[in-house]
Amino acid sequence: MFAMRQLTTPDISAVDSLIADRVRYQLKRGRQVCAGTRLRRTVVTSQRGSAQGGRLAVGMWRTAPVPRLVGAFTLRCASTAPGLILENAFTAPGERDVSRLASMWASDFAARQPGLPRIRCVSWSAAVAARQVQVGGWTEIRRPAHQRGSTVLLEQRSTIMALLDQWVRTERLPSLAPQSESELRPALHPRQVTIGRLYAEGLSTAAVAARLYLSVETVKSHTASARGLTAVRSTTALVHELYLQGELRRGTASGVSAVVSPRQRAVLGFTAFGDPQAAIGKALGVSLEVVKADVRALRSAFGATSPSHLIARGWDERFLC
Repeated sequence: MFAMRQLTTPDISAVDSLIADRVRYQLKRGRQVCAGTRLRRTVVTSQRGSAQGGRLAVGMWRTAPVPRLVGAFTLRCASTAPGLILENAFTAPGERDVSRLASMWASDFAARQPGLPRIRCVSWSAAVAARQVQVGGWTEIRRPAHQRGSTVLLEQRSTIMALLDQWVRTERLPSLAPQSESELRPALHPRQVTIGRLYAEGLSTAAVAARLYLSVETVKSHTASARGLTAVRSTTALVHELYLQGELRRGTASGVSAVVSPRQRAVLGFTAFGDPQAAIGKALGVSLEVVKADVRALRSAFGATSPSHLIARGWDERFLC
């Protein structure tokens, strides 16, 4: 039996463990990985009983013999056409039925919401998409080009699954409604955005202060305030958040993907979330020295002069999104 529950801040340890298990599983097989930054951001900013920012983080828990998180994803209302978007999905290795049951549940959940006749998801893997079409009830509707390869857009109609409650029960979840971009963003002061942009260019705190004719303490105060408003844990994570919000824009890619390994991509993703290097090593099952070496290699490959500049270059090269 499985239970579907909203994921909020107290669940972040279970979410981190799920993501780390999936990342290690993918790395052992030489596959590309995702550090789950958007899923983790939704979880840590969510409040029980409400869909923070128009997004809902959902966890799929195996209830016996002991409760265990075996799947997680985010849901949001589509902004262009009526429907639900399933994103940022992770499943525990070895849990083959989870994807199929989660797809059925999502279709049922959408059918019970007003004005959501369909549900869509994007797969970055053609192999995963093929399996979803085969066993998950999805239909491939588009395969747009992407910097990192082909993506597959999948769709299914919202359908009430009358017998689903034999395997999956739904605990109280908030309803979803479309929200405008202004409703999704915390109100950052233009000066805070400017400081974040200068950090993204590789400037130190002292250099940012000199550029803006401010004291170092004033810059630190603005940065701390911006981090509080966006609920991030470091300046690198603040820069990443500014890209997520559209306050900062991607630059031109230089095509360094061939020299960046799947593990280094994972290190970049965890760094963007603000994870300490020791925690990154634990998540990936490698030593602290290996993580430090990967960060040095990434900075060299991207020509980054600081940790925040590395995040900006990761966005330029389409490794972060």
